[in-house]
Parts: sequence; structure tokens; C-alpha cells
Amino acid sequence: MNLTKTINKFNQSHSNLRLFLRIISYGCYHRKLFQLFGIKERTYDDELRQMRFFIPKQNIMESRRKRHTHITFRVNPYISQQNYLVNSFFLKTILPDSCLHSILLLQITAKATKPLSLTEIVNQLHDQLMYFEPASDDIENTDIEQLIRRRVNELTEIGLLKKNYNGKKICYTLIPQVLNELSHEDTYYLITAINFYKNVGLLSAPGYLLTQNLLEIHPQESYKDSFFQFKNNSYIRILDDDIILAIITAINKKQILCIKRDKRPDITVAPIAIHTDYDYNRQYLIAEKIHYKKSSERVSLRIDKIVKVIVKKNIPHKKSSSKEHTQELRLRITYKNEQERTCREYALAPYNFQIVFEEDSAFICSISVSDPLKLYPWLWSIQPWAEILPGQDGLRERMKNDLQEILRKYSISIHR
Repeated sequence: MNLTKTINKFNQSHSNLRLFLRIISYGCYHRKLFQLFGIKERTYDDELRQMRFFIPKQNIMESRRKRHTHITFRVNPYISQQNYLVNSFFLKTILPDSCLHSILLLQITAKATKPLSLTEIVNQLHDQLMYFEPASDDIENTDIEQLIRRRVNELTEIGLLKKNYNGKKICYTLIPQVLNELSHEDTYYLITAINFYKNVGLLSAPGYLLTQNLLEIHPQESYKDSFFQFKNNSYIRILDDDIILAIITAINKKQILCIKRDKRPDITVAPIAIHTDYDYNRQYLIAEKIHYKKSSERVSLRIDKIVKVIVKKNIPHKKSSSKEHTQELRLRITYKNEQERTCREYALAPYNFQIVFEEDSAFICSISVSDPLKLYPWLWSIQPWAEILPGQDGLRERMKNDLQEILRKYSISIHR
């Protein structure tokens, strides 16, 4: 008898699913090629089944190329701005006991007329635990108190319970649900504003959670999520929301982080800021790399290459006063008339260029950048009027080699 394989619909960690979904979004890798990223064929099958569980069928596109099936996502921002990848965050495993205790805690604090101490909560919880879990009668009171303390701390951390201090005594109360006080009209305007900011802000997932809560309290029959249109808004960036949240928290608390990266050595940094490159839909962590025996240096790390961040404690760090290390990139810009020159300067303006030499119908300018390679795709887009001059950045030689490789392959394809 063949048993049907059970689909594992939930995860303890989001990192493995994040990598799988990112590769799927490229659309150019079939099942066997996922091994290049350390994903075996059996793992591919398991995660594909899980992906089909939480992504609507109409948003999955399949095509056949040379006997291989390529799977990617179908996105139409003109129809809907809803990012279905947010559902990947809702697959977190929750133990039945933890779920039961959390619900009972919220019920007890909601009915209470005053803040309750941990002892009062445990006493009120005892009879209910005996009803739902008769076996818990054999558990020591100290074990129950420790268990409930963990649940209370979790609910406090996520903002459902609030600590109240009465001298040395700590009591807990349910945080008021201010959303219930909104009118139907106010809710509509708030949802519309959230729909905008969840597409342009650093974090998107919280906006979806808040919108869902608002719609449950005040259903909006006339609400449409396609009120705005966004250009160059990468829906894949939402997969990094948990990483970005950890970084933002560390910045606010001035914490040191250990950054674990894909196929790269770990690096310990003091996070400074998050930079978004809207041209190429990439986000970077700007930070100071921690050296134990010498001064720090400024680094820029691609967030989509970060696997995990861990808060490091008891690491001495003196903030470096040195500026970010930059390299100078020089370009020779040609133009035919003043109008064309104005257009050239307008294209260069976002990169804070400086003109260093004037020629007839041309000028040489310099651009200071921490990572010259980041400008490489943009430099292709402004050819042929922007010549890369020789320099330590190596971009002139790189473009020359790439052009020769393109011509070689193009020649081969023609002769075939």
C-alpha cells in the first residue's frame, strides 16, 4: 500500500524557504540546477509543494525548455499590488501547548479589571489548564510558573501585553485595541495609506498584518488594493523583512551583529544604516567591520546575501572616525550640442559627478564610489557617450573583455 506523502506546510526557520523562493523568482533554473545553490532535488520537490500551498495558482507560471520545467512567478502590478510572498512568513510552526497558553493568557488579562501579577495569572490559569490538560496536575507549581512566565514575556515582546511597575512588583495588562475605535471611513483611509507605505517602506510584512487586522474589524466592501501604481518595485525584497527588522533593531539599540552570509565567511559589524538602490532593486547594510586589534573599516553588504544575523554581546567597539573608503571613477563624456550636454549632466547628477577637465564637445568627470562594481550595469546603459577611462577600478578592462566575449558568442551563433 502506497501512502500519500504528507506536505510539510510549516517551518521553524524562514531562511531555507527564502533562498528557494528567490531562485524561483529568477525563472532560469530548473530542478537539477538548484543543486548549484545547495538545494537537492528532493528538497526542491518538498519546498515546491510547500510553495504551491501558500501561493495562488494563478501567480505560478510554468514553461518547458529542452525537456526541463522552469517555474517562476507571474506578477501583474496593474491588477493588484498585493505581494503573495508575504504568506511565507505565516508558516511559522507553533506548538499546540504554546498556542493554548497564549490564548488563555489573553482571555484572562482581557477580563481583568486591574493589572495582574504573574502569581495571580498562574492561579487563574490553573483551573483552565486542568480542564484542557489534566496531565498538567502532576507538574510542579514552579514549572508551571516558569512556563507561563515565558508565554507572558513572548506576548509582551510582540506588543499584546504591557508591563506595569508598582514599586518592585511587576504586573501585566492587555494593551488597549485602539483600532476598534476607528470609524468605517477612517479605516478606509488608513488602509489606503498603509497600502502605499508597505510598497515603499523598508518593511512590508507589518503592513499586511495591520491591513488584515483592520479588515477583520471593519470589512471594506468597496476597498480596492490597486489604488496606486509602483514602478521598479521588486516584490522579492519582502523576503528579507526579518533580516531587515533585526538590523533596524540592532541600529536602534546600538548592538553589534555577527553577519552570516551565503558562501562567504562570517563578519562582525556595527550596523549604521540600510541603503536601497532603486535602480537595481537591491538593499545594502552599511556598517563598520569590527577588528579586534585595529581600527574599524566601512563595509557595504548585500542584504539578499545575508543568511542570518546574530546579536553579539560583550564586544568592545570604538566607533571609527574615519570616512568611508572610496575610489575615483573617471569618465569621458561626449556630446554634440549644449542641449545634449545638459541631458548628459542630468543622467550623471544622481552620482554627484565632478568635472575635472573640459574639451571640445566633451568633458572628463570623476565619480567617487565605495564599490565601483555597483555602477557597472549603469555604465552599460549610458554607452557609447560615456567612455570609461583607465583606473584602479578595472571597469574599463572588464567592459572590454565582456564586449569581446559577446562578439565571440554572437559570431558563433551567426555561423551556426
